[in-house]
Amino acid sequence: MAHTLHQLVGLLIGSIPTVVIFLLLHFILRGVLYRPLQRVLAERRSRMEGRSEAAQALLVEVDAKLTAYEAAVRAARADGYRLLEERRRAALAERSTQVEAAKQKAASAVAQARAQLAEDVDNARVGLHVEAGELAAGIARMVLGERAQQAKPVAPA
Repeated sequence: MAHTLHQLVGLLIGSIPTVVIFLLLHFILRGVLYRPLQRVLAERRSRMEGRSEAAQALLVEVDAKLTAYEAAVRAARADGYRLLEERRRAALAERSTQVEAAKQKAASAVAQARAQLAEDVDNARVGLHVEAGELAAGIARMVLGERAQQAKPVAPA
């Protein structure tokens, strides 16, 4: 056991330079490589987070603009449909006015034509009545001779 202990002490003493070199290498690498690497990674992380935050802010802004744009499009469509409906109503009202005017004009023309027709019928009756009287007088003259010439024609009623 003493021999094993002696070998163990020998190993420990032989490993001291290795441990010293290891610790020295550790501190050197920590100062030269590890800390600058950590600093670069931290800086990179902060930039990424900044960019991520900027991207999030940009997304929020884009979303707000998109919502505003969609609202404006909906409002413009509603205005367009409203204007279209107003124009349709105005056209229907104009059409209705024109149809009513045409009906009145047609009714006036029909009434005028009926009045003219009634006047023509009355004139024709008077003319026929006079002509019938003359024809009757002429027939009577032929049939009765001279006595009928002295008879007066009947006046129109």
